[in-house]
Amino acid sequence: MYQCRLIARSGGIGLTGCLVDVGDLFDYLIGIYTGQADPEFILDKYTEVRRAKYEQYVNPISTANLIRMSSDTDEMEANDQGLAAMREAEKTIESSRAFQLVRFHSPLLAEAFSC
Repeated sequence: MYQCRLIARSGGIGLTGCLVDVGDLFDYLIGIYTGQADPEFILDKYTEVRRAKYEQYVNPISTANLIRMSSDTDEMEANDQGLAAMREAEKTIESSRAFQLVRFHSPLLAEAFSC
């Protein structure tokens, strides 16, 4: 039940992960409270599933954001595809809309935050 404390705090993913955890844990805890689930089994299962999602999605994104924040600004400007996409989105309303649609409706992000 302490999964939120295991999430890196860079890139906003930690807070988002914690909010998702609350919803998921609620379902697991209701199962325990109503007698539909064995407490030890269901919490172990939750930890297994949550850890896999963390390793597959949250950790790589957070690590990339941490590296991005600690990189040389000139190097980052030249080599960071995410930053280049944001810079492109600043140019026109159409490019801004396209950027937001790709970033905020990404199947990868949707899957990343469903445990």
